[in-house]
Amino acid sequence: MIVKLFKNEYEDVLQVALERNENKEKLGIKHYGFSDQYENALACHIRGISAEKVVSKVTGFDLNREISEKGDKGLAIHSDLILPNNKTVEIKMRERGKEFILPSFNPEKFTQDYGILVFATKDPMTFEIVGYITRETFLQNYKRKDFGKGIRCYITREFFLPIEQWSP
Repeated sequence: MIVKLFKNEYEDVLQVALERNENKEKLGIKHYGFSDQYENALACHIRGISAEKVVSKVTGFDLNREISEKGDKGLAIHSDLILPNNKTVEIKMRERGKEFILPSFNPEKFTQDYGILVFATKDPMTFEIVGYITRETFLQNYKRKDFGKGIRCYITREFFLPIEQWSP
């Protein structure tokens, strides 16, 4: 599914990205650039929050604006969207053709109930929502590979279901 952000939605993305980035800078948290080693921390936050925003726009679930001093690891229950049933979701933004990759070799680090994969397009305001998976699907079908920063768990897009079918 192709989704375009409007100017006011993108301005909201920038505001959230600036808040998250400033929080990490205050704490001296270093950006490792997993998705792109040449991308700075703010650009990385903008990309990730853009993905969260397009999924929020399509599903109607609110973007999680909570900011922890320790990033996602500091939240008791991390979820990129706020779901009414307390289920959790991890949204990953990747370049077209890339995989849903965890920043860990341990598959148990995928603790959310759902994962959603979003691809960037050439237009910085347009995105493709690839689909969603359940934690169970991930744990049953993940693979491991070294993407240049150590062994990581990942799953290919063939396991993702259309976002239109998602009803958490």
